[in-house]
Amino acid sequence: MNIVEIARMPENERKSEMMDLFKNLMSKNDAEMLSSMKDLITEMCRDANENEYINLCLTNMSIVLSMDDRSLKSFIKIRMKANSELNDSYKSRDMEMIEKAMERLPENDRKRLMAAMGQ
Repeated sequence: MNIVEIARMPENERKSEMMDLFKNLMSKNDAEMLSSMKDLITEMCRDANENEYINLCLTNMSIVLSMDDRSLKSFIKIRMKANSELNDSYKSRDMEMIEKAMERLPENDRKRLMAAMGQ
């Protein structure tokens, strides 16, 4: 199953699949996690529509917000590095979708994510 198929699932199924994927990602070393994230983001940028992308972002944000602060910051750091290594077109699209998803979050969640991003 690819990431776009997961993005198209109903929310409860999408969250379950993404929690499994996150567990797998978190078991990897940083270089492997970075490579996997870049592949996943590239696939989303290439194949997902805006609604699918934003919904997946919201699901992923709900998962990472359940992490303790240290794990959250570590995850966000690698996620941001993955974005920075994408081509300009994908980098822009990814950031645009993240920003649109963040606008839909409750203010406290948005502030916590922003803090983890160092903003």
